[in-house]
Amino acid sequence: MFKYILLIVVLFSSCHAKNEFSNGTVVFSEFPKSENVTFNEVIKFEYGDISRMFLRDTSLIVYNWRAKGGCFFYEYGLNSKRNVGKAIPAGSGKGKALGSLSAGVDNNEVWMYDISLNKIIFSALTNPSLPAATASYREYPFSPDYYNIQFLDSSRVIANGNYKTPNKIQEIDLHSGKILADYGVLDSVPKDIPFYAYKRVKEAFLVLKPTKDKVVLAHRLSDQIEIFDLKSHKSITVKGPENFKVEFKFFKSVDQEDVIGRDEGSRYAFIQAAATNKFIYVLYSGYNMSSQFVNCAKTIYVYDWDGKPVKKINLDRDVSSITVGNDDQTLYAFDMMSKFIVHTKI
Repeated sequence: MFKYILLIVVLFSSCHAKNEFSNGTVVFSEFPKSENVTFNEVIKFEYGDISRMFLRDTSLIVYNWRAKGGCFFYEYGLNSKRNVGKAIPAGSGKGKALGSLSAGVDNNEVWMYDISLNKIIFSALTNPSLPAATASYREYPFSPDYYNIQFLDSSRVIANGNYKTPNKIQEIDLHSGKILADYGVLDSVPKDIPFYAYKRVKEAFLVLKPTKDKVVLAHRLSDQIEIFDLKSHKSITVKGPENFKVEFKFFKSVDQEDVIGRDEGSRYAFIQAAATNKFIYVLYSGYNMSSQFVNCAKTIYVYDWDGKPVKKINLDRDVSSITVGNDDQTLYAFDMMSKFIVHTKI
């Protein structure tokens, strides 16, 4: 049976799922539903591992952060199962990139946030038979201070991971770099740990709702998500079903810098997230950081945008990346062992 505890001022229950979105915390111990799925192998990926996947109407765009094969992005036709496009070659020059945690698809372009080169680059996809450098591109200088970014529109981004501020999320003007708004403040910081060091304990993946009025942070080191309403500035934190605490150790480096390190109990929680207008999908690992499977997961947790836990999806194998169709019925993932892009219905 679905069990949860209400804290602070959240009005939230299984009988009143549409109550007002409010600041607070929900702790639950069990998803109301659990499903098992079996994948089918669809496309063999020949360029190493896939970090992110983006499903379009007739194609699948994948992002490989190591740029094996010479490019960061590859596009595959869903019908032909063949490579039909590529974009952004590796390098330090114009129209090139060195790597990124944040990458995405915006209309007919792909983009990367390269913190090594302090820039955001947009590029069209080009025919795989042509050099990727022939594709049209545009670049914008951007601060390297952030962990993840997403685009609200052509001139504004939403970002997290800035260690210079205790605020969790910033809305930023793309062209000037000016911070337009802040969301959430880091709390419960131990007195003996500077906030900028403790912020590493709270690292999270940032995913924007397609309607761009809400954003979710899926924590890397604890099984909790935070949902922010960008219009009302209200938020809700959802912890569970294990609600395990972050295991870490704090120490000074030989250079007297503040360092957060893992210990024997450190675990990974969420390793990636995806979203539709209805639901949030987070890929849950749970493995100890010393495990050989630390970058993989075989469970997906599903929540709605009001923070209500919806279901748990049990996968038949460990995967490292996921994407979900807008109809909430199609799931693609990447199997790191077989190097196949796999597919199932959910």
